[in-house]
Amino acid sequence: MKKVLLLSALVAFGCGEKKSDTASAKKESKAKTEVKERAAGTLKLAFYYQDSVATQFDYYRKQESIITAKQKEFQAEVDRMTRNYQEFLQRNDQKAQQGLLSQVQIQKIQEEAAKRQQQIMEFQQSRGGQLENEALQKSDEIGRKIDNYARMFCEENGLDIMLVHGRGGQVAYAHPSMDMTADFVAFLNEHEDEIQKDMAE
Repeated sequence: MKKVLLLSALVAFGCGEKKSDTASAKKESKAKTEVKERAAGTLKLAFYYQDSVATQFDYYRKQESIITAKQKEFQAEVDRMTRNYQEFLQRNDQKAQQGLLSQVQIQKIQEEAAKRQQQIMEFQQSRGGQLENEALQKSDEIGRKIDNYARMFCEENGLDIMLVHGRGGQVAYAHPSMDMTADFVAFLNEHEDEIQKDMAE
């Protein structure tokens, strides 16, 4: 497999032109960028698409679905608490409008409403923050584990460098012949039991 490294070229700009010769300065500043190719020799390069690993690596998808389920449970509980709070307000507002509540009762209801509202906010902050931290920690652990298995994959396949191709990453383009995503995902899935055991320890 022929691999090529593209090295950034230097662009030479004219320096110290006379101010009077603006046309000449413009021509010199439009020097073409020269990109040089250098053969990598025996250096073997490959890359994998980060998004594909996230969607096709079974263990990653399972962990993501667990986090998603917990987030749905959390949101359902927030919705339940909010619904009860609103029903409490509506029910007692109707009583107040019908003149069925004394000033002392209204004050107690207001205090209870404030207490319930505070409980909702505290639950959102504590449980929501806990889930967010759990998701970040799990993602970081899986990321480090993928890095370790990428090293193993490279050793088994005689690769010198394994790049990660993702939106906003360092690799803007890589030739499709260097794409090892399917092979790497298959490798990860083959070692899923080992990865899961390592994560549990």
